[in-house]
Formats: sequence, C-alpha cells, structure tokens
Amino acid sequence: PTMAHFFSKGCLQDLLRAFKTVDYAVQKRGKGRVLCPMKESEDPFGDAALAAHVPPEVFNEYLEVRIIVAKADFRGKMIKENYIKLEELKKKLAEVVTVATGVQREVDAHRLQILDDIFTLKCPRCKLAFLDFDGCSALTCGGCACAFCSYCLKDCCEDAHEHLHRRAAQCIVNTRTGWSSREEGRPG
Repeated sequence: PTMAHFFSKGCLQDLLRAFKTVDYAVQKRGKGRVLCPMKESEDPFGDAALAAHVPPEVFNEYLEVRIIVAKADFRGKMIKENYIKLEELKKKLAEVVTVATGVQREVDAHRLQILDDIFTLKCPRCKLAFLDFDGCSALTCGGCACAFCSYCLKDCCEDAHEHLHRRAAQCIVNTRTGWSSREEGRPG
C-alpha cells in the first residue's frame, strides 16, 4: 500500500481479515492498526492506503477491530486512572479518619463522662458510685464515711437522718415527712 510495502489486493484483504482473529496482544501492539508482517516494523499501515486497496466491507471490519482495541485501551487507562484516584482517596480518607477518630474519641469521652455524671449516683464527697440500697435513705459512703441524702445527694457530714426525717425536713426532693415505720423501726 505504500512505497515501502507491496501486497497484492488479495493478500492485503487476507491480511486484514486475519488481523480480526489474531491475539489481542498482536492487535494491541499496533494500537489496533495492522503492522507489516514482513518486517519487524512498529509503523502501521495508513488508513487511506488500506481503504484505497481493499473493498469497503473489509476495511470496515478492520475498523471494527481498531474500535475494539481503542475501547479496551481506553478502558484499561480508565481503570488504571481510577485505581490511582481511588488509592489517593483512600489515603485522604485515612488521614481524615485519623483526625476524626481523635476528635471522635474526645467527643465520645465527653459523652461518656456526661452519661456517667447524670445516670450514676455517687457519693457527693469522694464520687464513689452506689448502685442500690435498702431501707433508710440516709446513706453512709463505704469509701469515705460521708453521710448523705440519697434523694438530693447532699453531704450531711456525719448523719443524714436530720436532713431527711425531722419535722422541718431540709431535703427539697424528699416529699415524705416524719419517720417511716419501715426505717430503723421508728414510729411513723
């Protein structure tokens, strides 16, 4: 087809038809374009020369191969580019997660502290938690011996009974007045 090549029209048609069925690696070597089989050439035949020497249907079949190779090449490039972008995004995300994880840990620690402060009853003096008790609401801490009211958690020094049970009860949370017959066997 060019000055450097000579093929009969029949041989050129056969070459283009055979190009359709060769391994993809051979098709890809010329970027979807047929290379001279007689030389170790990397220069493909020109489209204008091929179109001038083969029937249109043969040339169209050849162009279909070129399109398939171009699509595969494009797909491969896109996959590679997307992989690189994905790896970059993973790195950025890891950095953000690392920063966010540190911030999130701090937020979680504060949240747990708030939950602990609100939902865990503690001695007003030493902050030792108490879970449950029976009987009298005048409690004594097992950690520091602080006497306190189980209703309002007021530190009553050595005895919380005065705060809870006398006629002029000082506890604003306890709505009961006077001694309960259940509590320490005192009259109600």
